[in-house]
Amino acid sequence: SNQYGPRDMVLTDMQYYFKYLKKVWVTLGLSLLLLSSWTFAPVIWPDSLWKKVDKGLEKNGMKEALKEPWMPNLSKLPEGVVLTGNETFYRLKKGENILGYLAISSAPSRHNHFELLVRYDTALRIKQTQILTYREDYGGEIMSERWLKQFMDKTFKDPIEVSQDIQGISGATISVRSATQEIHKLTALIQGIQHTHPNTP
Repeated sequence: SNQYGPRDMVLTDMQYYFKYLKKVWVTLGLSLLLLSSWTFAPVIWPDSLWKKVDKGLEKNGMKEALKEPWMPNLSKLPEGVVLTGNETFYRLKKGENILGYLAISSAPSRHNHFELLVRYDTALRIKQTQILTYREDYGGEIMSERWLKQFMDKTFKDPIEVSQDIQGISGATISVRSATQEIHKLTALIQGIQHTHPNTP
């Protein structure tokens, strides 16, 4: 004979349901944690790189700017823009005033990778680009201020393409294209900003 009565079967079914529901929520929570890991675990850049960042900012009149870690609104990423997990963003502030934004990332070269920064004003125009590290024997010309000045004052709405808007460099084709694409991508990501400063468009 069945050892369970109607009431016992109802309790058993309910216990099974809640146990199943608990598994679903745990799985969902872990999935969301993994998806948002880029947000909560940004790249930690070495001190040697930060020294170059600070030197570049000081050279461009941003010595006193405080770098506040910041995340663009990822729900408003432009179509076709893909995150690699190497991108970090900062608000540049003095007191409560926002002076601009800073993006630091890495991009591939022929055999290795290099780090770069892009600084924007509050209108999200490029005001500074800098190659922070470069590890190849050839192609180091992309570090020159003359080449990097081509990106000055560009926004996401401006075309940023090699051989059209950006001049190439003989012997550095891969690095030139990689740097240009990364700067364009960072400029696209910066458009996802949720502005909280009244003077920011």
